[in-house]
Amino acid sequence: MRRFSANDVLDGHINFRAYPHRYLFVYGDARGKENRFVMPRLLAAVEALESQAWELVNVLGNNGNFFAVMRRPDTPPTP
Repeated sequence: MRRFSANDVLDGHINFRAYPHRYLFVYGDARGKENRFVMPRLLAAVEALESQAWELVNVLGNNGNFFAVMRRPDTPPTP
């Protein structure tokens, strides 16, 4: 799987240090929430991944849905 909800990132459900791919896709999850809470949660997930050496490639938005594309550097960080 290459896409994850911002909630899963922030709740720590995935070990991204062991993630086998270089790119991943994070989406804002608006289930049962107002759209105004989606972007702040998505950006918090981006910052959490940046603290694990992931880089933000792009943020996209369409009709109230927001997505972030993240990239890991060529050499994964040592734990």
